Amino acid sequence: MKLYHASNTPGIKLLEPRTSTHGVPYVYAIKDRLTALLFGAPKDDFDLLVIIVDGVTSVYECYPGALEKVYKGKRCSLYEIDGAGFSSGVTSWDAEYVNENAAPVLNEYRITDIYAEIMSFAQSGELVIHRFSDDAKYIEFIKDELTSRIHYFGMTDESMDKDPRFKLYLNEIIGRKASGTEE
Repeated sequence: MKLYHASNTPGIKLLEPRTSTHGVPYVYAIKDRLTALLFGAPKDDFDLLVIIVDGVTSVYECYPGALEKVYKGKRCSLYEIDGAGFSSGVTSWDAEYVNENAAPVLNEYRITDIYAEIMSFAQSGELVIHRFSDDAKYIEFIKDELTSRIHYFGMTDESMDKDPRFKLYLNEIIGRKASGTEE
């Protein structure tokens, strides 16, 4: 089985384990090339939500223009690796495969504009993009997802106050007043 890992660092020959949100050094990979590509630029669950249902990847913007902000004009390398030694079901996301050992790179695909590549996947129907909307159902969905992630990641008022996305967009969505603001 082939797996994919995206990085904004080109020319890697051996993927080394790194500590991420799970607190354990892993090499992270994904079975689907498209979904891996979505990790080719720095982003997190407060920019975009990536959800896979029945093998179809969907992206939901958490605020207006998030897709362009994260990906437009950004480059990455998509690394193909052998899936031997990788396991799924270790993290909270089943699409994610991890390995505590280094993984040699089999192939590197250089992507010159992640946004353009993502849009080509969307045009072919392989990706569903949900642009930010003021629609009540969309806002409620985003609110539920963001609230869940805030609790999962143990975010504090201080960390949310330091994140400009909360001040600009997310506080309003989740119904939160920033610390130190008067009602």
